[in-house]
Amino acid sequence: MPTVLGRILAIDYGAQRTGLAMTDELRLSINPLPTASSDNLLERINELMETFFIDSIVLGVSYHPDGVLTRNAQEAVALGEKIKKKWPVVRIHLVDEAFSSLEARQTMRQMGIRKKHRSKKEMVDQMSAVILLRDFLNQSEL
Repeated sequence: MPTVLGRILAIDYGAQRTGLAMTDELRLSINPLPTASSDNLLERINELMETFFIDSIVLGVSYHPDGVLTRNAQEAVALGEKIKKKWPVVRIHLVDEAFSSLEARQTMRQMGIRKKHRSKKEMVDQMSAVILLRDFLNQSEL
C-alpha cells in the first residue's frame, strides 16, 4: 500500500505578520499563502490543518551573531511547541532563516516584480516562506 505524503507548511514568523507557504500533496510545488496576522496565527494554522493533510511544519528561526536565538525566533519556537501540543503527530523542523528576506527581495527583483510590489512587506514575508520551504525540501531526504 503506498504511503500518503502530507503537505509541508512553512512559517516565516514575524512580530506583526507571518509569511506562509505550503507544498502541494505530492510535494512537487510550493505555493505562497496569504500573509497572516501573528496575533491570529494559531487560528490560521488550525484552519489549514482542518482543510489540508499537513504532516510537517518548517519554522524559520534566526540567531544573533553570538548564536543565541533572536526574540522572534524564541516566539517561533514557542509557537512550534504549541503546535506540537495540539497536533502531536506533526513534525516540526526549525530552519535557519538567515538572509531569507534579503533573498526574497532579490528573487522578486529577478522575477521582474515592480519595486512598488517588492516593497510591500506582505509580499516579502510570503516569498521568505517560499524560500524557507524550498531550501528545506532541497536539503531534506523526505
